[in-house]
Amino acid sequence: MNIYHSETEQVEIIRQWFKQYGHWVSSIILAILLIVLGCRFWENHQLKMASQASDRYQQLMQAVADHDDSMIQTATQDLIMHFPKTVYAQSALLLEAKQAVNAQKWSEALFDLQRVMEHSASPALQEVARLRSARILLMQKQYTAALTLLSIVNDVSYEPSIDETKGDIYFALNDKKQAINAYQKAIKGFAKAGFSSPILMMKLNEMK
Repeated sequence: MNIYHSETEQVEIIRQWFKQYGHWVSSIILAILLIVLGCRFWENHQLKMASQASDRYQQLMQAVADHDDSMIQTATQDLIMHFPKTVYAQSALLLEAKQAVNAQKWSEALFDLQRVMEHSASPALQEVARLRSARILLMQKQYTAALTLLSIVNDVSYEPSIDETKGDIYFALNDKKQAINAYQKAIKGFAKAGFSSPILMMKLNEMK
């Protein structure tokens, strides 16, 4: 049985309901539309930024191939300044650090690598930066600082490389026992990952 007496009454009920709650419905619909549009704007913005950063990184790689130091510096700084949170900017910092090492500008290299460790969203890139920093500290004979740095592990896939570097540090400290343990652990780690390192084996054999 129809609970309403007529279509007119149904229309009146709807009109009264909308009069009472219509502004809330409109507000909810507007909020949903704003959220959807905001998400789409953010996604488009992120895609645009990633595309621009990718293009700039390609320019950087071309400059490296051409040995164009001026363009290398310009492209690197542009990536770091305008696209600091992208993987391209972090890769550019690693490249800049490598050039600083080649020029024996140790403090500049460590500064760039520290920025990668602090700001990169990629555990792998953080680990690469940490390993390179530790090796620079090893060259500077800052052994304790290097070992402290390697006590942090962001990506366990780098543990064999970390152990090998620890072995090098212990070797420099004339701690034969610790060096052998670190090298053996590194060899096992590499083997488990399906790799072998003749140089690492030579290091271990020299310790025996």
